[in-house]
Amino acid sequence: MKEVFFLKYGQNHTLIIKDILKKDFEARKLYDKFITSEGSEEILIELVNYLFERYSEILKKDYVPMGKQKEEYLGDVLQLLAAVKA
Repeated sequence: MKEVFFLKYGQNHTLIIKDILKKDFEARKLYDKFITSEGSEEILIELVNYLFERYSEILKKDYVPMGKQKEEYLGDVLQLLAAVKA
C-alpha cells in the first residue's frame, strides 16, 4: 500500500518519517529509544504524538489507507522502520 501512495503522490509516510528522523534530533532520540526498548508501546505512542504535534501538516491523511486511523498507520510505519533497522 505504501508503494501505491508513492506512485500516486510521489511521497508516502515512510519517506516522510525517514526524512524527519534525519533532521529532527528529538524525533531521532525517541525513535532510538523505541528501538532499544524493543518496541515499547508507551514509547511508540509518545513518538507518534510528537510527530503529529510537530509535523501534522506533512503527515497527510491522503497517505493513509482507507479504514485505518492516521495514528495507527503511523505507528505501523514506525514499527516497520524499526524492524528493518534492528
